[in-house]
Amino acid sequence: MVKFYRGVAGKRPGAAKGWVFHNDAGSKNATAAFYRGWLPNHQAESGFAHDYIGTDGVYNAESYDYMAWHTANAEGNTWYLGVEKCQSQGDEKTFLLIEQKTYDHVAKWYKEKGITPNRNNVRLHHEFVSTSCPHRSMALHGKVTNAVKDYIIAELIKRLGKATTPSLPTVKPNTANIKVGDTVKVVDSLYRDSYGSGRSTAKRGQSGKVKSISGPGGKKYLIENWGWAHANDIQLVTSAPAQTDWSKQYYTTNPGKAKLLKADGLYGASDVDFKGGKVGGDYPVGTVFVITDVKKRSDGLPRLVTQSGYLLSANRSIVQQVTTTTTTAPKKKTNQEIAKEIYLGQGGWGNGTTRTTKLKAAGYDPVVIQNLVNKMY
Repeated sequence: MVKFYRGVAGKRPGAAKGWVFHNDAGSKNATAAFYRGWLPNHQAESGFAHDYIGTDGVYNAESYDYMAWHTANAEGNTWYLGVEKCQSQGDEKTFLLIEQKTYDHVAKWYKEKGITPNRNNVRLHHEFVSTSCPHRSMALHGKVTNAVKDYIIAELIKRLGKATTPSLPTVKPNTANIKVGDTVKVVDSLYRDSYGSGRSTAKRGQSGKVKSISGPGGKKYLIENWGWAHANDIQLVTSAPAQTDWSKQYYTTNPGKAKLLKADGLYGASDVDFKGGKVGGDYPVGTVFVITDVKKRSDGLPRLVTQSGYLLSANRSIVQQVTTTTTTAPKKKTNQEIAKEIYLGQGGWGNGTTRTTKLKAAGYDPVVIQNLVNKMY
């Protein structure tokens, strides 16, 4: 470990690209003068910036031609100057005054270099490494990386006497119409939960689908299984096709009971795409099924869940809701009547698995019915 001294991090291999803004973790007494006395006894590898700004002025700790270990990141240390807004744990009024002093100071560098501040050359510490820094500035100016950067950029440009906007335009979040299934680009950060814990920039620049818009916190957009995003963290890339309104042609809610208008059959309990074929053949017109739920295909097309668990078409041209005001469900036949139909080859009950499936779907116990049939021989 080496104690701090000017030049300890080495000379920069080229011109600095811009500034990284930090908030120290110091109390209201951690002024520029404090850091002037503290740094020489500080282990350099633990971190230091170029400038420290407090209520008492500016302490320049390192020449701008030399690097500083202020971001714990090679790119940040090599190509950016670092400035600490001091006394960040003090009262808000004092800290806001220090921020203004910081912008006065840093704007001179941008003006001297002829560089217009933008999101590429105005950086925040947490863009380079996982940290809450600059915590106080984040809390005061938007809580989102780009919002805070844009605030700083506007302050700097104001001091440059330019009426221009930042050269890298602000990405306006287009989240008003973003829905589940849309593809969005991560323009900033994602979080472990919707409350903002576990910030990460690992997916910045990547595109993924919105899986949920239901987070209880401020970051309510779940992107893939990567993490949660705030509106300012994402940008719409492609809208998923709008969900079809199936309600005119299909029953989209549980009708209670449904009667077949056409001969049709049932499908497997998980076969929402109806690709596995009918289970047990067709049932005749007029057959009534008790419906317990509605399942939906990936595009939202509904299927009716019968009392037996098997699925039935929800198409209004195939089934009709049975209500007490429009029609009365036929009286359920007794076990003896069903057994007689089977014995006489009536009712379309079929044999083997087909008969078992149909009896269950109609609410009969296949074993009981078969025992009655056997007694008729």
